[in-house]
Amino acid sequence: MKKSEKKGRLKMKNKKLSTTITITISIVAAVCILGLFLFANGSMTSVMKKNSMDNMKTALESRQKVIEDYVNNAEDQLVSYSKGIEIVNLLEHPDEPDVVETAQKYTENYYKELSGWEGIYAGEPNTHVLAHNNPKVVGMTTRKGEALKQLQNAMKESNRLYNAGIIVSPASQKLTLSMYCPIYKGDKMIGYVGGGPFGEQLQKSLDSLKVEGLAHASFTMINTKTKTYIFSQDSKKIAKEIKDPMLLQVVENAEKNGNQIQEIEYKDTNGNDSVGVYRAISNRGWAVVMTDTEDEIYAVANANRNMLGGICIGSFLLIVILTFVVIRFCLSPLKVAERAILKLKDLDLSKDKKIQKYVNGKSEIGHIATAIDSLYDTFSSIIDTLSGCSSSLLGSAERITETSQELYECVGDNAATAEQVVAGATMTKEAVEQVGKEISHISKLVDEVGEQVKAGSEHSEELIKDVLKMKKVANESLDVNSEKMKSNEERIEKAMKDLKSLSRINGMVDQILEITSQ
Repeated sequence: MKKSEKKGRLKMKNKKLSTTITITISIVAAVCILGLFLFANGSMTSVMKKNSMDNMKTALESRQKVIEDYVNNAEDQLVSYSKGIEIVNLLEHPDEPDVVETAQKYTENYYKELSGWEGIYAGEPNTHVLAHNNPKVVGMTTRKGEALKQLQNAMKESNRLYNAGIIVSPASQKLTLSMYCPIYKGDKMIGYVGGGPFGEQLQKSLDSLKVEGLAHASFTMINTKTKTYIFSQDSKKIAKEIKDPMLLQVVENAEKNGNQIQEIEYKDTNGNDSVGVYRAISNRGWAVVMTDTEDEIYAVANANRNMLGGICIGSFLLIVILTFVVIRFCLSPLKVAERAILKLKDLDLSKDKKIQKYVNGKSEIGHIATAIDSLYDTFSSIIDTLSGCSSSLLGSAERITETSQELYECVGDNAATAEQVVAGATMTKEAVEQVGKEISHISKLVDEVGEQVKAGSEHSEELIKDVLKMKKVANESLDVNSEKMKSNEERIEKAMKDLKSLSRINGMVDQILEITSQ
């Protein structure tokens, strides 16, 4: 592997280390921030949603209060009108012109003191009008048949005052709070007074009640007994039968829940998730309902959740960036140490000046730099020692080569001597054969000597080959290790032993020659 490839791989590992640390810290930070976000968002959203619902309930209560004040004020004014002596006298003496005239003036003057009323009048139980703020209506009968019977029954059941709610007036075609107050003499109803204010004033009062965050909230008042609209922002629904499933559910639950404000969840006609609050007004058979979509009700909570999410994401990114920068800064001394280690690996023992400023430092980088600096010195000492040893080994190898050469020459001389011995032994054998049976034991000895000489000759040839190999190995392996040198030494010793054997053979030959000469 090339040096540049190795350096590149180490750099990649270093980058991988910084990346791994950054990713690990990022994951830990992400988990912590996510947990914090979920906890904070859950708590905050729960509180804010509760506040939004509380605001909605407060808005409902304020509207209910406006309606009740408006209706109570109108009822008190009608009751006050019914208690006038002029009206009582009129109903007791409807045929006396002076009484009728007095009641008419009283009615007209009373009407002038009212604000936003459609009209006020007094009539007999059969709805024959005896006095009216509009003189043209006097003498008219407003209801007949079943409608008259329903009105009479309703007034009798209410005893004090019958409030029909906000209806579209047949006379003015405007929203009007229609009220009737029966007048009794003993147990007999001698007549009634009727009238009511326009609903426009109530609508303006309700519209003026703006609730922050509920700009599109819808307010409705219904009659839970007749299942009809009393008041609605859609004027076309007023006095009409209720068909909205949500309002029908309110009607169904109105009597069960009393006057407590209740919550209801549903989907509107557009399929949007919506929330409503309602309260039943049991004594009147009414219910007030306020509804809005969840998107608007929880808009503030959702906005705060998104803002919190943005803050968490921003914090996470900031942590990641700062972590990356800090890690790169902290790992920069390691790059200096890395370069120094790579130089050591390549046996470049020139000290790096950049790492010297970290030597003897107390930090981990200081310890590493000190260790690297020590390695520089240690490696330099080792190389010096190895250089001395190499020079010594080179000299020893040269001496071994010279010795091997001398040994080769000696072995050559021994080989020649061995050949001469073989020739002499042959001649000795022929002479011994001629001597006869008397010296048969000498002949046998000669035979044995001949065989040993022959074996010695063959062994000498092998020894010459071994010596030649040893010479070749000695010339080619100046850098051969000590084990091969020991092997050569063993072979040399063996050769020396063999030479000694040849010396003994020469001695034996001399003895044989001496015997032969005898």
